[in-house]
Amino acid sequence: PPPSEQKLLKRDMLRLRKLTKHADEARKARVKRRAEEAQAAHMRTAGVGLASKPASSTPVPGSTLGYLEESDRSRWAEARLAELLENVEVDLGQGACVAITSCLMGESSVSASVTRK
Repeated sequence: PPPSEQKLLKRDMLRLRKLTKHADEARKARVKRRAEEAQAAHMRTAGVGLASKPASSTPVPGSTLGYLEESDRSRWAEARLAELLENVEVDLGQGACVAITSCLMGESSVSASVTRK
């Protein structure tokens, strides 16, 4: 190939390497963030409070470490909801009626958390 074409090919090759490197870094960051989110979701469903982020992480501007405290209330909400819904009857008129006799806890999902300053 002529020198001008070689120069264009080399420039394209460098551009593609740069794009590939950036895409790989972005993919790794997404995978890491998804893993952290999955771990946090698992901890919330298990009823464990979330630990504060390590000191090495960058805090959000305007906040201080330990400023917000999150606590999981899913188990309480699940029990309270079952309590409130049990034996509820609603008359829909024209002879139609809906009655809740029990909550299927294994097939239900309730999540609640409280964030305090």
